[in-house]
Amino acid sequence: MTSISDADAAHLADKIVSTYIKNDRISSSKNIAVTLTVSGSSYDIIRIIENNMLRDTSLSQYLKDMFNSYLSIPRSQREAIIFKDTYEDIEKALKQGRVLTFTTTSSEYDKSFAVEPYFIAPSKEEQCNYLLCCDARTRTPHTFRISRIRSAFVTSDKFEIDSELQKELQEKAIRSPQSVSKTVPAVIKLNKYGIRKFKVVTKNRPIVSKIEGDLYYFDWPELQLEEYFNRFGRDAIVLEPASLKENLRKYYYYALREYSK
Repeated sequence: MTSISDADAAHLADKIVSTYIKNDRISSSKNIAVTLTVSGSSYDIIRIIENNMLRDTSLSQYLKDMFNSYLSIPRSQREAIIFKDTYEDIEKALKQGRVLTFTTTSSEYDKSFAVEPYFIAPSKEEQCNYLLCCDARTRTPHTFRISRIRSAFVTSDKFEIDSELQKELQEKAIRSPQSVSKTVPAVIKLNKYGIRKFKVVTKNRPIVSKIEGDLYYFDWPELQLEEYFNRFGRDAIVLEPASLKENLRKYYYYALREYSK
């Protein structure tokens, strides 16, 4: 056997994920030597592989095939393996309708969140997974990148599903789970270079509602539109809304002022 299925790869990678991996780059080659330091439960897994699964291949080839298979699955699925404990806590809270508490790496160390979880959703490019939820204290919708969640804990506090909020978050989960802010109608004029950039820059690209010539219409969160189009420069001109147009105008104004010093 020289290859394994995606399911087997994910299962084995899950059990070996605690293994310390060290990359030693060979100076005169593009090859990479990977050293596995095996201990604890990972040692038992390696012994099972050696005794039952190798057949006509070596252990190193088997592991290489496993990692190749593992890397063939979308990054969002690999992320679910790496952060398995966090996923299990979130899924438990979702299933039981319980409040979840946690901290995140993107906020102050002592700041904790208490949320009512609704959905787990991958980004459009399937790069990252997000938890869409409602803040149990402020009653406002939120989204958190799951890989940044730490110290997750399922409390004994239960909550009732808000059907209106559930519908709203479900729509966000499908379209843009990285943001739960309100959408705004927007009209952006793209020249030929802007159109080319829009086709090439796919990360966090907003969905077009309609196109009329060089006018592109969107119904999308304003902050995401700003973050996406601020790299286009003169190749994308905001016509509506006025607030987005002003924010980008200030962005370029202050950039020009700094470069003019």
